[in-house]
Amino acid sequence: MLTKCCNAIRVLFLISLISLIGAAEPLVSSPQIGVSSSNFLSEIFGLRPQDTFSYFVPPTISSISPSTPQRSITDQIVRVNGTNYASGLTVTVTFPSGGTGTLSGSQIQNRTSTSFDAVITLNATGTWCFRVNNPNGEVSNT
Repeated sequence: MLTKCCNAIRVLFLISLISLIGAAEPLVSSPQIGVSSSNFLSEIFGLRPQDTFSYFVPPTISSISPSTPQRSITDQIVRVNGTNYASGLTVTVTFPSGGTGTLSGSQIQNRTSTSFDAVITLNATGTWCFRVNNPNGEVSNT
């Protein structure tokens, strides 16, 4: 059954491929059909054991600080906490009016893999949504 989250499918597929590539003994071996883990990868997937795979885990947002930022006509810093924040990330901001904007460059400060400071002017009351975009294309929850 496929679910909304295809990342789980990609992880299971990747784990299966790593298991096949890294197996000390062939996982499937039969002289009658001539299949081993190494030629299985080549025949079925067109892959060789020396091929490499990259899987990027998407960023997540677990909290912000302050948890209830105040409306202001000047820039303020909102700390975003979560996981998998890459260098060069951007933040898509959805305004209370429904419009969007992007924070990037100097508007993203003190980035680590688990937090960063967003410099933003929150000049309207209502719900503001943040989505983290890593340079590799992975995006967070909002």
